[in-house]
Amino acid sequence: MHHLALGLLIAGTTAAAVITSAPDDPDHPRAGAPETPASVAVAPDMEVMETYTTCSAEAEHRLLSHSEAQLCLDAYLRLKLSFVPGMDMDRFRRLSIEERWKVNQQGYGAYVAWKAGARAAAAD
Repeated sequence: MHHLALGLLIAGTTAAAVITSAPDDPDHPRAGAPETPASVAVAPDMEVMETYTTCSAEAEHRLLSHSEAQLCLDAYLRLKLSFVPGMDMDRFRRLSIEERWKVNQQGYGAYVAWKAGARAAAAD
């Protein structure tokens, strides 16, 4: 699982197809960050997706060490954040707990929707 650490070090959070801008309020946690309309598809950071998939598969076969589990948790969070345009770990960490929860839920919802769309496309 040593490749997990390297994968997380080189994997950034990216998102596709960003169109409009964030609220004008400079105190808003997403100020300056792009917003994504519901009709715009956002794709995950595939490097982070690969790391998360490897972690998940590895965890199904054996108990992960504490450091491996931390890497996997980090990968899962980065994966969800990759679905939130303009959000990265530094910005996420500066948010309040309530705002982190909202961003986490937004990323999770987008990830689940993306997975469902990917499965449907593969079935066609």
